[in-house]
Amino acid sequence: MTIGWLLISGSGFCQSFAFKTYTVEDGLAQSQVRAISQDARGYLWIGTNGGGLSRFDGQRFKNYTTADGLAGNRVWTILEDQKGYLWIGTLDGGVSRYDGSEFRNYSTANGLTSNRVWALLEGPEGRIWVGTYGGGVNILDRDSLIGLNSRNGLNNDRILSLAKDDEGRVWIGQELGGICYYFEEQLNCNSIADLQGSSIESIIQDLERKLWFGLWSKGAFHFDGQTFEDYLSTLGITDKTVWEVFEDSRSDIWVGTEGEGLFRTDPHKKQLLQWFHTRNGLPSNTVYTIFEDRENNLWFGTDKGGITRYRDESIINFTSLDRATAPVVNAFLQHHDGILMGTFGEGLKVYRKDSLESLKLAPGFEGKNILSLYKDRSQRVWIGTVHHGAYQWSNKGLVNFRYQRARRNGITNNIIYSILQDHDGNMWFGTDWGISLWQDDRFTGFFTADSGNFDVRIKAYAIMEDSHRNLWFGTDKGVKIYRQGIWQDLRVVEPLMNYRINAIEEDSMGNIWIGSFGEGLFRLTIDPARRDTAVLQVTVKDGLSSNAIVSVLAGENHDIWIGTVKGINRLNAQTFSKEKIIRIYNDHDGFAGIECNLNASMIDGQGKVWFGTTNGASRFDPALVRQITAEPSTHISGIRLFYEEVDWSEFTDSLDPVTRLPQTLALTWRQNHLTFDFIGISLTRPEAVKYQFQLLGLDQDWQPETQAHAATYANLQPGSYTFRLKSYSNGTWNKLPAEFSFTIRPPLWQEWWFASLAILVAAALIAGGMFGIIQQVRRKEAKKTAFHRKMASLEMLALRARMNPHFIFNALNSIQKFMTVNDKESANEYLTKFANLIRLVFDTSAKPTITLAEELTSLELYLSLELLRFEDKFSYTLSLKPEIDPLEIQIPPLLLQPYVENAILHGIVPLEKKGSITIDINLDNNMLICSIKDNGIGRQAASNRSGHKQHHRSGAMDVTRERLELLNTQHQSDLSVRVTDLYNDKQAPAGTKVELFIPMAEVTR
Repeated sequence: MTIGWLLISGSGFCQSFAFKTYTVEDGLAQSQVRAISQDARGYLWIGTNGGGLSRFDGQRFKNYTTADGLAGNRVWTILEDQKGYLWIGTLDGGVSRYDGSEFRNYSTANGLTSNRVWALLEGPEGRIWVGTYGGGVNILDRDSLIGLNSRNGLNNDRILSLAKDDEGRVWIGQELGGICYYFEEQLNCNSIADLQGSSIESIIQDLERKLWFGLWSKGAFHFDGQTFEDYLSTLGITDKTVWEVFEDSRSDIWVGTEGEGLFRTDPHKKQLLQWFHTRNGLPSNTVYTIFEDRENNLWFGTDKGGITRYRDESIINFTSLDRATAPVVNAFLQHHDGILMGTFGEGLKVYRKDSLESLKLAPGFEGKNILSLYKDRSQRVWIGTVHHGAYQWSNKGLVNFRYQRARRNGITNNIIYSILQDHDGNMWFGTDWGISLWQDDRFTGFFTADSGNFDVRIKAYAIMEDSHRNLWFGTDKGVKIYRQGIWQDLRVVEPLMNYRINAIEEDSMGNIWIGSFGEGLFRLTIDPARRDTAVLQVTVKDGLSSNAIVSVLAGENHDIWIGTVKGINRLNAQTFSKEKIIRIYNDHDGFAGIECNLNASMIDGQGKVWFGTTNGASRFDPALVRQITAEPSTHISGIRLFYEEVDWSEFTDSLDPVTRLPQTLALTWRQNHLTFDFIGISLTRPEAVKYQFQLLGLDQDWQPETQAHAATYANLQPGSYTFRLKSYSNGTWNKLPAEFSFTIRPPLWQEWWFASLAILVAAALIAGGMFGIIQQVRRKEAKKTAFHRKMASLEMLALRARMNPHFIFNALNSIQKFMTVNDKESANEYLTKFANLIRLVFDTSAKPTITLAEELTSLELYLSLELLRFEDKFSYTLSLKPEIDPLEIQIPPLLLQPYVENAILHGIVPLEKKGSITIDINLDNNMLICSIKDNGIGRQAASNRSGHKQHHRSGAMDVTRERLELLNTQHQSDLSVRVTDLYNDKQAPAGTKVELFIPMAEVTR
């Protein structure tokens, strides 16, 4: 076999293609890759020979093994069926079906004839075909297995490959058994006799309906139904083990081999287009599997080299097999003999006809370290070196120009950064010590310590002559302009006076592009008529990969190429002001070295762009770039609550089977802090994916572009929301955004029905109670004597004292407070007790007597409301002697609460510590004694406190006292009340004790 590839003469240089390789260091489960597939959501799935299964989104790997439920860790085949299930064939555990959340396994325990699965296929009727090594073919049909094996027609049971043609035949490749096909329930193993006894590792049908076969140790063959041909032999490649034959979207045929690398061929011309191997970038010479994704990237699964991505032939790298010893390329020049490259350490190279060789110049050439190359109008080549000055090379020989202390009219320094010939034929040299002009066979120095120009030493990195014949110099002290014999500093942008300027270029529209080392790119748009200059600065904020720019080129179609220390940038000078689009090329695109060198760039006669880097050289051919039309696959991958991962099955009964996100989600008003995680899958340029998101119901418009992978929304108010997400990659935004809708419910008391009901209940209770009392009073006034009218009046006063407007107002205020702070539980509790108290008060107020149980129930409701209102300012105890039956004892209503209220408001509330109230109901000598004792400030201190509220509260006790007197008069009873001031051991006030004495004859009446 003879394959033409790059020959290197006396150099570590080699030519390599733009592969992007991922290994275990990047997160891949294992480096031996046997299967690659892409699912409907855009994820790439990789089967490894021992590490299990890897899922790749372009940026991160997620790995699955038997610990996650996978049938086995040696994954040799992957298939996604029409229903969206992922089928994984393993060599040590059978088959797994993955639904996005869990694995369901099929093995010999379920009837599979062997756990060694080499091939999977979805058949014509949607049935899954499982090719096993040793167990023949198993056809999975609704969980039942149908077998094809050597007992019913196969040549043997060791199945290596399966494929389906467009007529519905299923082709079965066997080890040392040739090929069979299954069609209309019939098995045929005699259709291609030339393959009998061969091991068929791969089968495909191309777009022209031709069958292709990859064989163990015999190469690749194709069959058009009549003619069988040894394809690789026609290309001069024979007797190779072929693991995979693959047709790409351009109808090229790819052949992956065992130990011989990868071949890309044109089947129509029967031409070998490329041979890829470890010497030109392929990570391994054994390629097991080949796959093309939706963006037309080709992926190769290799032996011990992981997976590698290949985009197109637009990028070629000239580097070293060992990057540690890769030569540094500093300069390019198109010459009649080829492309000249100036290197650091290896002198001058020449690239011609796919070979790269060292160029030997005349004896005496010492320029091993070259910084610049230039060809003048006389076709002489000028070579700028480090420490050896400038060389002039022509067919007349080699001339060296060096700085010498004895020669005051020589070149100013022996480090030559840049060279240019102006329109008058003068040669300009930018050096490490000023600028030198070679004119009339002599040198003139500028900007040196002794030149007299500006009296300052500069380093001149770049020289450019514009269309108006002005000379521009980029130096370590800004931009110098030589216009009509006069030197000027560029003062358009004041900071440019001090920046280091590495590159200057004029585009076809007359704009001047200036590359600085640290401050980005500047575009000067000059209007001579107005004598005006507009300045645009472009930095990393605008999309540059770095602000440290080392080269600028104006190319075809208004392209501006910018070399930086972090990759290559490309923008369109005509549309940039409007679109602000910068395309970045780096190692993700296959560039071997992303750190470009000073002015080491060139556009050759074919429009190819060359860049010198710290790792050799790279050539970019824009004409060979494959355009991407597929938009990124955009997914909301997760939702977190208060930054925490959540099992959403606890919130809903309906989960998406793949994402495990709720299909309907309603959260409480407290669950109002959500983080949305997302991914836009672009396998071509994953690092450049940008996102925009919007929360309908909150955001008026899309949020600004970002490269973050999460969005957080905090303190969301109750309402309905939809999170929308779109991503951008390769010049394309999603047409339809990904969406997730959810609801945050309001608290109970903010529900319209709750508020309406509460108002109606309160209004009804108040209105009904007041109406009943008024009617009662009217009836008594009409029927009874003045005595009864006075009694009714006192009862009305007692009721008003018990349910006075201040108490109602304070109670409603407390409810409102709890609602304001979203304390739903307290608001509900307070409102319920308040309603019960109102109802009980109005029920009992119309009766002459009530049971002691009713009075105590009303009293406890009142105390619990005051306890909530004053936030545990006091505690209380209520005790009843066992011999007292509260249901049998009747007492006048509205007796106890006024004294308890007085104790709270005038005794406990002013107290600086927590108070206590003790209520005891005793029976002594046929006398019911109700005792109310507090540990408040005492009556004397309370009387000294100012305010009308004190007076109002004391009135309730006066009304009660008058009622007791009237009852005594009416019933000739002996009801009485006694108030006692309490003191501590130091005779300081320690509270008040109120005792009501009610004869049993009265209470049982």
